[in-house]
Amino acid sequence: MRQRWENVAFGALVAAILAMGVLVLLVLSGHFVADTGKPAATPNNTGEATPKHQPSTAEPVPATRTVRATPVTSVTVTATRGDCWISAHRGSATGPALAERLLAEGEAVTLRGSRIWLQLGAAGNVDVRVNGRARPIPSGTANLVLG
Repeated sequence: MRQRWENVAFGALVAAILAMGVLVLLVLSGHFVADTGKPAATPNNTGEATPKHQPSTAEPVPATRTVRATPVTSVTVTATRGDCWISAHRGSATGPALAERLLAEGEAVTLRGSRIWLQLGAAGNVDVRVNGRARPIPSGTANLVLG
């Protein structure tokens, strides 16, 4: 009987360690990091974004509270030498999609966020600018995290 309880306790300990490991991986990958200081938004039937959560006006904000702004990164991808497939997500490869399409020669797309995960097919065909500065990228298929 004692051996059975030791096995149960050991199993519970292993499960707790695994759960903590998953939590640490989620935190390190940015899943619990806000991209902007604004509330999350979802599109409504008119195509406009509506906030998911309205702040409560019942409680005043303390005067000593310090709010740190998250810097916004502006990334412009321009297809100058040919077509390029682009996939951009907020935060990480599994974050909300910002753009997924074929960028034809001559087209450009501008993306904004505090951290942008960018995958480019035929990356040698595009010029990438981050906050107005040219960013060198490898040719071929490239994965970049900007911001």
